[in-house]
Amino acid sequence: MTISKTHSLNVGDILRASWGYDQTNIDYFQVTALVGKSMVEVREIGYATRNEDAYMQGTCTPAPGNFLENAKPLRRKVLPGYNGDPSIKIFHWGCYARLHKPDPATGNFTESRWTAYA
Repeated sequence: MTISKTHSLNVGDILRASWGYDQTNIDYFQVTALVGKSMVEVREIGYATRNEDAYMQGTCTPAPGNFLENAKPLRRKVLPGYNGDPSIKIFHWGCYARLHKPDPATGNFTESRWTAYA
């Protein structure tokens, strides 16, 4: 018997979380399994690129399949996100990761901006 899922995420999809106070942190997650009709399992992945283009700020892109060594699988319910794209709640205090699609023409992910402070 096949269980019909209630969301559009698939194994291999990349999600991006942007969060921080006085800085912008970017975390990427990859869907590793579909769990029932409304949940997914994700693991945090590293950066393919992380460049500093100004003092304590720059850009980054995800590295699919490059799972962080200490990143444990997280099971999360899939929620409707902005513009109909799915999202998941990463941290209990309200950080959400949203679907981060590659450019259809090139297959490359768009860069995300990050900032830091000393």
